[in-house]
Amino acid sequence: MHKRVHREGHEMFIAAISRHDLVHNRIVAVRGPGWAGDGRVSRLLGRAVGGVVLVALLSLVLASNASAAAASIVLKPASGPPTTTFSVTGTGFGPSETVSVTFDTTALGSPVTDGNGNFSFSTAVPASAQPGKHTVTATGATSGLSASRSFKVQTAWPQYQFDPAHTGFNPFENTLTTANAATLVPAWTFTGNQPGRVSPTVAKGIVYFSDSDPSLPSTADVYAVSASTGNVKWERKITFGDLGSCPAPVDFGIGGSSAAVAGTTVYVGFSDRYCMMAFNASTGATKWVAADVGERGFHSALTVSGNTVYALGDNHVLYARATSDGSLRWSRAINGQGISQEDSVPAVATVMVAGHAKTLVFVGSADFNLYAFNAKTGAPVWSFATGREIYDSPAVAGQLVYLSTDDHLYAVDGGTGLLAWSAATGGGTTRGPALAGGLVYTGAGTVYAFDALTGSPVWSTFLDLNGGTSSMAVANGVLYMGRSGSLQALDASNGNKLFTGAAGSNIFCGGPVVAEGRVYYGICFGAVHAYRLP
Repeated sequence: MHKRVHREGHEMFIAAISRHDLVHNRIVAVRGPGWAGDGRVSRLLGRAVGGVVLVALLSLVLASNASAAAASIVLKPASGPPTTTFSVTGTGFGPSETVSVTFDTTALGSPVTDGNGNFSFSTAVPASAQPGKHTVTATGATSGLSASRSFKVQTAWPQYQFDPAHTGFNPFENTLTTANAATLVPAWTFTGNQPGRVSPTVAKGIVYFSDSDPSLPSTADVYAVSASTGNVKWERKITFGDLGSCPAPVDFGIGGSSAAVAGTTVYVGFSDRYCMMAFNASTGATKWVAADVGERGFHSALTVSGNTVYALGDNHVLYARATSDGSLRWSRAINGQGISQEDSVPAVATVMVAGHAKTLVFVGSADFNLYAFNAKTGAPVWSFATGREIYDSPAVAGQLVYLSTDDHLYAVDGGTGLLAWSAATGGGTTRGPALAGGLVYTGAGTVYAFDALTGSPVWSTFLDLNGGTSSMAVANGVLYMGRSGSLQALDASNGNKLFTGAAGSNIFCGGPVVAEGRVYYGICFGAVHAYRLP
């Protein structure tokens, strides 16, 4: 009597000639993939009673195949930008076999399983991986067993100028290049009440921004829209009632600041009432509301670093609040002069101070000074006098802090506040610098690139004499900015013009952001625009 057993592609032919054969030392032959030699194993079974040996053998065969059928892998994390480090953990493969791990068709490595057929392997997403879903596959070289899981490549621009240091540089962008930026076309336009006064932020395929409604002076809106279509995911209409115990307004509205996104939370500050709010990033539900005392509110963007959100108010007070519940960690008054909607956005970075690594908050003020504070305590560390108007945020790379004024770019030692170098940039409204590839970019009617360490000029490109220039963004070798109401793109290595969008009737109030092959920007009192490749 012959019996055939099939489990998940493995066939076992068991020749068992009745109980009589077992009792009389007949041969039981088992053959199939995964067995020693040429795939056939013959065993001479000793005397047995009642077919117990055959039953035991069948149990082993079925158990082996059941284990093989359960081969699987787990990815942790299962999403992230290109170059993300992630682990691949596999179970149910053949014992002590080499496993080939691939990302789509790209080989990632060849870990070896232990005696139980398990392995754990650390690797990284290929730098060239485009946004979207990709397949990670593990295949056993001996058993032929295979398991796959999906990895979602996502990049973000989660806060003003990309990161807490405000470098303005997205190191993960790999879709837009110097070769194709000239072909950018409009993707969508969102026209709300007065969007565009602030820079949008992007996270997990959603664009966040706020606006105010001049027809409803006691109302502001916070939006979450699809990054690909501009369709609204959620909208929160914020009234004075939502702001609870925040101080009463002194003028016409409660417009919102640029949002900052961290994890599952969106943080927004509101002008004309010193309020900060945290929203659920997926639903828009309120997480917390925090009130501060002052004449007006927050016009500039918020900065999130670790478990703290920082904001500079129009009362020239720097606030640090807990991201978890909005509780005040510390506040520090700055010697401001007057009230300006162009107050600096705090930058946060770790630098060496007296031989020790310290995390500091850097912020410019209307009194023409650049200040540094201890990020944990708010204690003053140093100040640097520019003698000129400061329009935007400092940016930090390594040990140096960079700051643009109306006609100069300064590089200051982050630990001492001493000047490293400065360069003249001509007149006009010069916005915050951007940093990438060892260069620092700034400018207005003329855009400049300097060596970030020495201040030596590298290139300059004249744009025009009209309007102001937004803060700048760098991604994959392309430098983006807003100028005279239109989006501009230059080759970051030499300043060659790559793209000029249609001129608008207004100027940029916030800078462009770049993520997943799209460029987003807002026009003052106009709309939020998105560009993409054809």
